[in-house]
Amino acid sequence: QGGPLPAPYGRFDVAAAKLGRIKAWFYTKSAHYNADVEVFHDPPLLFDVIEDPAEAFPLKPEDYRDTIKRILELVEEHKGTIDW
Repeated sequence: QGGPLPAPYGRFDVAAAKLGRIKAWFYTKSAHYNADVEVFHDPPLLFDVIEDPAEAFPLKPEDYRDTIKRILELVEEHKGTIDW
């Protein structure tokens, strides 16, 4: 979880990923400079960035199980290409 910079910049992980119009947030925080703690979301917060560009209305994860599964597969594939 640590990295070369102080938190929240030092975390070596994927905070969000987008597949088509669906964006999944795995970690959220009010702002980079705020002292609040990151929140891990499992299942991830999902948003339709076309219908809801402000990401104000999370989608129901149970309606997007296949999408979540595919996003998680792609994130793991991506992480496997990185020299941590």
